[in-house]
Amino acid sequence: MPIIAIFTAMSDAMRGWTAGRECCCYPLILLLWPGLLLLLLCQPVHAQTGPDASEDELMELSTAALTRLYNSTGEDAHRVKLLVIMGERQTYKPGENIADLDSGRAYLQAALQLNKKVGSVEWGYNALMEMGALYYEYENKTDSALYWYNTAINLARKNKDTREEAMILANLAYRTPIYKRDFLNKRLEYCTRAFQLFYSLNKDDEKGIDMLKNMADCHFNLAQYALAEKELKQVLDMYNKIHFKKLHFTYDLLSAVSRMKGDLPQALSYAILAVNSMEETKDSVQAGYFYRRMADAYDDIGNRTESLLYSRKCFEAFKRQSTTMLYPSLVDLAGRMISEGQAAEAVKLVNETTQHYPVVSGMEAALAIVRGDCYKAMRQYALAEQFYLQALNPGNGSTNTFDVYYDLADLYVMQQKYAAAAGQLNYLLEKEAIKYLPLARVRDVHLLLFKVDSATGHPALAINEYQQYTRLKDSLLNGETAKQMAGLQIQYQTREKEKDNELLRRQSQLQQKELDKSNQLRRFILAALLLLLFIIVLLYNLYKIKQRSNRQLQAQQKEIQDAYDALALSLTQKNRLLDEKEWLLKEIHHRVKNNLQLVMSLLNTQTHYLQDGVALTAINESRYRLRSISLIHQKLYQSDEMSAVDLDGYIKQLVTFLRESYARPAIRFVVTVAAVEVDVSVAVPLGLIINEAITNIFKYAYPDAAGGTVHLTLQQHPCALELVITDDGTGLPPGFDLQQSHSMGFTLIQGLAEQLDGELQVVAGPGLTIRLNFPLPEGHAAF
Repeated sequence: MPIIAIFTAMSDAMRGWTAGRECCCYPLILLLWPGLLLLLLCQPVHAQTGPDASEDELMELSTAALTRLYNSTGEDAHRVKLLVIMGERQTYKPGENIADLDSGRAYLQAALQLNKKVGSVEWGYNALMEMGALYYEYENKTDSALYWYNTAINLARKNKDTREEAMILANLAYRTPIYKRDFLNKRLEYCTRAFQLFYSLNKDDEKGIDMLKNMADCHFNLAQYALAEKELKQVLDMYNKIHFKKLHFTYDLLSAVSRMKGDLPQALSYAILAVNSMEETKDSVQAGYFYRRMADAYDDIGNRTESLLYSRKCFEAFKRQSTTMLYPSLVDLAGRMISEGQAAEAVKLVNETTQHYPVVSGMEAALAIVRGDCYKAMRQYALAEQFYLQALNPGNGSTNTFDVYYDLADLYVMQQKYAAAAGQLNYLLEKEAIKYLPLARVRDVHLLLFKVDSATGHPALAINEYQQYTRLKDSLLNGETAKQMAGLQIQYQTREKEKDNELLRRQSQLQQKELDKSNQLRRFILAALLLLLFIIVLLYNLYKIKQRSNRQLQAQQKEIQDAYDALALSLTQKNRLLDEKEWLLKEIHHRVKNNLQLVMSLLNTQTHYLQDGVALTAINESRYRLRSISLIHQKLYQSDEMSAVDLDGYIKQLVTFLRESYARPAIRFVVTVAAVEVDVSVAVPLGLIINEAITNIFKYAYPDAAGGTVHLTLQQHPCALELVITDDGTGLPPGFDLQQSHSMGFTLIQGLAEQLDGELQVVAGPGLTIRLNFPLPEGHAAF
């Protein structure tokens, strides 16, 4: 978990706790928080594997992870490296699937193609070597495999890279199979050439010593035991010179050589050294192989108890690893269980293992042999013979038929079928590969022939076979050898006791440490309990203080709530009264408007009875004046805001009314009014002034139904309003003096202007302009 995410989570948690800190557990949370944070910070941080990681690390990644890394790289050496590794994974995928090999070949071909542009020397060599190794996995593709390896070798020679040439030869040697003698000789050749190159560069090179050890392994498989032993002792000297500690593989091979030479004490000695080296270096990956060698060594000298013990160790080691060696170790273990009279248990173990673990290809024959041995020991001879014959079937992957012939011969002797037994034994002795059998097995063959010749009446032949048996027996285990065996056993048991004593000392030390930890833990628990008791007392005290504070807060809260309820009641009553007042004001404005409408209706009715034009005009003008006032009250009772009149809507509506009343469509009005709300005390006189001015325009500015344009503008200035009414009509008569005029309209305009504390200007023109500037009462503003 990223550290930033940890801090974020802890911070969020603390905010939540702080928000609820009235909880009585808050002090305990504060005490525990640092410990929780420390625990989180101690969590391991895992690094992400990148394309520059080692080959072993990349091989451990999943296919999806490798693909993501491949997609994140450009066309560089990293991409070549990833292609080679993906090809290598497909080559050595479990099973023998041609599709996997074809996929691996595609990866490697892509790596070689890309490397032509990139030019990586290291991964160019690796791509060529892996291509060769891949073709070895195909059936009958040895020539193709050698072509790619030789291409890599020639490239190294061209680059004069002797060490790389040696590495390629070493790789070729490892990849060359050894199940055929020709291949084995080739492997020996590659190992020898690689060793010579390494040795020419550095006599103490570990890789070169490894090649010498592999040469010894080849000589061992070619039955050249003396030469193999000489080379392995040379390997030990060279390893000791460079202080190389992991000698168990060399000891193991020396044990195998000594066993084939018939030097059983030396075989056991080297097997013990191999196990000791493995345990001292803690290199237990191949532990199963070393335990198997130890079991064989003990079995050869007749110590069946120790042999069975190490066979079990070998089997358990391979079972933990689930390797292909599980079944060979099972065969060995089952055989030794049979020798100890545990044939039924051996059959059960074989059946359980085959049920839980897939049988490795090529192990069918070995399993058939061990089942035959089990049933032979259980005196179920028919079943035993059936399994032995099944083991000889080439389709079951049998590569070592010599043991089967011996087992069949032994079975036939037990059934007193001596002729059949003699046929199997003579066939076995005539085979050239008898020399590859351990001398202990050859000894047993002569013993069986002795039994057969004795039972069939051939005493001379029986004596000869018995002499050969005795000679081999004595050479394998004479008196001096027995003493050596006993000495080795005592040395090994002494060493094991020393190990046990050391283990006991370590266990004692561990127990003492555990005891110290236990005492420390008890002291810590006691301290924690005391601290916890202190915290509980503190929390109880805080709880009591909190209870007292809560009671005080509840009393204060009740007082505040009572005051709040009283205030809410007062506000409710106040709002109700305000609503009633507002309703009454609306009703007053409505009734004033209705009364004005009534007066206007009466005046309109009066006009029907008047014949005098002057009187008729006076009544109409009065009606228009009333209409201008009525409009104000109408807007007030229709508006939510009853103390202010929107001049824009009011003036436009008033002009529209006057135009419709005079029915003079030829006169066009251009009205521009600022967005201003004013009190009724301003709106009424302003409306009457506009009414009088427009009425005069209709009456005098355009005689004989003439047309024109009237501009009405209301502008807002800082703390003042300006009303301008301009027409393009006939204007004032010549010699007209406004101050001396007794016209009711101009008199009314002057009076209303003074009421507004305004400054009135009348400018004759062309046309006539009336300009009125008056202060804007405080609290009125544009919206």
